[in-house]
Amino acid sequence: MNAKQLMETNDKMNRLMRRKFESHFINSKLTGLQALTLDYINANFLDHDVCQKEIERYLEIRGSSVSSLIDRLERDGYIKRDYCDNDSRYRRLIPTEQGKIIQKDISARIEHYANSLFTDIDEDELKTFEIVMLKILKNAAY
Repeated sequence: MNAKQLMETNDKMNRLMRRKFESHFINSKLTGLQALTLDYINANFLDHDVCQKEIERYLEIRGSSVSSLIDRLERDGYIKRDYCDNDSRYRRLIPTEQGKIIQKDISARIEHYANSLFTDIDEDELKTFEIVMLKILKNAAY
């Protein structure tokens, strides 16, 4: 396969993976992107202040999209915003009790999704895939 074909296959894989991920949240109160965001906040808020900019970098999406995403999570009662102790210009994102309770369901859905992707792929193949993927990410970075 040449570089153009590999790029096209990668694009197709990304679209299929995104759809498959979203399908794991069809009967959930959250979209896949909301769940991924809340999962990240729950995993990191005790270690450091999680702010919108960090979510933008994590998800690799624009600020306005993250702002809408955070607004919905706050409106639906999964997170709250509070001023950062060390810089009042920023607002940290903190899961509410409801946001913490739903985390078990989010984690189970994400784990099921991840396991479904790597069925019938052995450890050596996964290691090679990881090495190549990290090189491509490095080449794609600005």
